[in-house]
Amino acid sequence: MMSEVAQYSHYGDPLRVVRLVHQPLEPVKENQVRVRVLMSVIHPSDLNMIEGKYFHQPPLPSALGREGVGIVEETGSDVKHLRIGDHVISPFESPLSWTGWWRKEGLFDAHSLMAIPKDIPLEQAAMLCINPLTAWLLLRKTSDATKGSWIAQNAANSAVGRCVVQIAKELGISTLN
Repeated sequence: MMSEVAQYSHYGDPLRVVRLVHQPLEPVKENQVRVRVLMSVIHPSDLNMIEGKYFHQPPLPSALGREGVGIVEETGSDVKHLRIGDHVISPFESPLSWTGWWRKEGLFDAHSLMAIPKDIPLEQAAMLCINPLTAWLLLRKTSDATKGSWIAQNAANSAVGRCVVQIAKELGISTLN
């Protein structure tokens, strides 16, 4: 079985270094999941990675795509938290276990994936891993804001800033943006 994958083997201008390659898909190991990609997005950090400017880089050559959503096609024997047909995202993927979402299909470490409700629109599901989680961490881990309090932020028109506004509203925190 083969999969088409967008990858780069050296840093540079994305239009010059990204190539579409065909890679064989190995058999699923006991702790892996084979995922068919439903949608992936271009995140600014993807471009930084291609240019060699991102602070964590997977080893080259590398597949691309920090965010995406897929459907589980096959699970390894040790995988208990995912089922065939689940929609999944990879909020826990790291450069050490990198698969990348700019592909048709891929083998992901099961621990890097989480199932999400199928009624989330694919366009939204594909963008759940970076900006919303960053906003959540800003509000819950680096702030002592609680229900009824106020926070102020600049750059509120960025994706993270907009997520902060939405999550803060759900948490009962007022924002000045």
